[in-house]
Amino acid sequence: MSYTSPDNLNKQDRGTPDWDVELNSNFDKIQAALTARSLTSHDHEGEAPGDAALKPAVSDSMQFVSPEGDDDNDGLSWGSAKLTILGAYEALPIGGGTIYFASGVQMRPDATKGLWFWGSQAGGRPADWLEARPLNLVGVPTHQPGLPTGGPLATLIGGSYPFKFMYDSTQQRFENISVDNATVAVRMGVADDGTRWDGGISQTVQKVFSNCQFRVAQVAGNGPCIDVGSNVFWIWFEHCVMVANEQELVAADKRSCVHIDPTTAGGSGLIQLRDSNFAGGGGLRYKSGGVGGLRVFMENITTEASTSGAVPFSQQPCFELIKSGADLTGFNTIRNVEIADAFAAEPAVRVDPAVDPRVCLVENVGLGVGLEGPMTLIGGKVEPGRGSPPRNGMIGFQGGRLFGRHDSARRLFAPVSTLYANLVSQDTSTWSARSGSAVVTTGKAAPNGTTEAAELSSVSGLQERQVYRANTALAVGDYIIAGVWAREVEGVAIGAIQMSLIGTGWTFDTAPIPGGAVSMGSPYESEQWEWHSVIARVATAGGGANEVIFGLRCTPEAPMEYFAPVLFKVPVATVSLDELHELRLHSSTWVDGAPVGSISTLRGQKFITHGGLGVGNAVAATTPGSVVKKMEVFDAAGASLGYVPIYSAIT
Repeated sequence: MSYTSPDNLNKQDRGTPDWDVELNSNFDKIQAALTARSLTSHDHEGEAPGDAALKPAVSDSMQFVSPEGDDDNDGLSWGSAKLTILGAYEALPIGGGTIYFASGVQMRPDATKGLWFWGSQAGGRPADWLEARPLNLVGVPTHQPGLPTGGPLATLIGGSYPFKFMYDSTQQRFENISVDNATVAVRMGVADDGTRWDGGISQTVQKVFSNCQFRVAQVAGNGPCIDVGSNVFWIWFEHCVMVANEQELVAADKRSCVHIDPTTAGGSGLIQLRDSNFAGGGGLRYKSGGVGGLRVFMENITTEASTSGAVPFSQQPCFELIKSGADLTGFNTIRNVEIADAFAAEPAVRVDPAVDPRVCLVENVGLGVGLEGPMTLIGGKVEPGRGSPPRNGMIGFQGGRLFGRHDSARRLFAPVSTLYANLVSQDTSTWSARSGSAVVTTGKAAPNGTTEAAELSSVSGLQERQVYRANTALAVGDYIIAGVWAREVEGVAIGAIQMSLIGTGWTFDTAPIPGGAVSMGSPYESEQWEWHSVIARVATAGGGANEVIFGLRCTPEAPMEYFAPVLFKVPVATVSLDELHELRLHSSTWVDGAPVGSISTLRGQKFITHGGLGVGNAVAATTPGSVVKKMEVFDAAGASLGYVPIYSAIT
């Protein structure tokens, strides 16, 4: 066997040892052969012409590590291997290189310490931290992992915190590695004291973990398995197993296989996990942090439920997205994930009710116990008891149906049934007298072909007009639904806030309604009419002094147009939550003042019947009374034909 360095590609191999090993031999045979005959090196500079090196030169940036090695060796072959990863790392050139290690080696002479990389651009490197440089750390496998990865692994001993990264932007790859009994197996963007603030210095980026197994010691207080703080980007986990701490409760962050939490610091994201397993009932828990986070991509991930530990037969969601601060700014893709042998009532995917459904795309979620929260869904399963997709704030496709917020109501401006009394005035000429300082301009073109819309604008700051503000009879458990057609004015920025629903003397309780809200954000599309709505459950009521306020808002940068608002109360226990959310999303607005059960048009609309008008309540009569009112009638083109008298009586 010989090693040919790049410097010797054209030299004849004359240094081959006198034993032969088949190329397809397993590692044990190779190791036995290497032990039987230690390779000796030719000095590159002193080689005779035609000689081939039996091990690489130092300039080849390659080191070998073995439990039988010695850090005083040169580390350039298995026969002259280093004893620890640290010894090999320090022997690499400043530009980095590749380290191959056999199973069972230590990261450092002190087995309680791991590989802790600190970026050179940060300065102030603490003791025991290594100056980061490009690195390929490759295990030479000898055993199978506990769960399927991409192949066999090599054990690496590195104490309670085997891998830590701070301010490290070097390219590094870790392959075929098994780490056991860690407190936290991999920590990125988190200081030794637990601080997740990045100090305003460059982030941790460009780390690849392939065919690795990370296992947390099963002791209360350990975990999470992988911990990501602030400003961590471009991280890949592929063909990996992460084993969570079953001694922690499902609600605890330390139970997570992967925990991403930048707190108030710079967001983390662009993190990809593929073809991997979560074990110990842990999942990926992603928090938005102070600036909104970026994106996570998960594909072909299985969470193995726990059968023991603090709470046997339990597991976290495979993916959980939590709004812990700012709105999420990135878009996450969760594809082909499942919970195997799911026991507990945790969903396979959970998204915070306060998150925009466009932020998280979920596709082909398999086994588990359903989905929960607002998301864009393609396939997947919404289990009974978790509510319908509209109730969860979902949009997308499931079970052959399209659901979520859409503007089909644009086609329903024909006469509609009045389901509940509309409490808010749709007469825009009255809005200027309502509370608020927004400037009201009436006579704007509406989406139903009339000019019954109004523009709200502001000279300074956020302003509104409270189109409804009155004491309203409410009981605990009632629901308030408010909606309006809205459009950002052409050529201006998208509105930051469109509408609000406020209670005085009573309180909301939106927790039982994932996807419910008491305010709306910016439009989905610019410069087009869209239906927006909110829903709120009455948690406490103050007798008769329950003031409900429905405001339409604007800013100087974002004047808004509004049309045909609706506000109505649904008494407690009269309609299911699923139906309420379907009603909120898809109902057509109806005019204020119309009695419940009546059919009505909106203001400014003419009711024309090309085929005639039939009635079912006509009775015989011959003698008209006095004319008390008149009703204008129109031809098929909408031109006035005159008036029909309204009599006080006809007998």
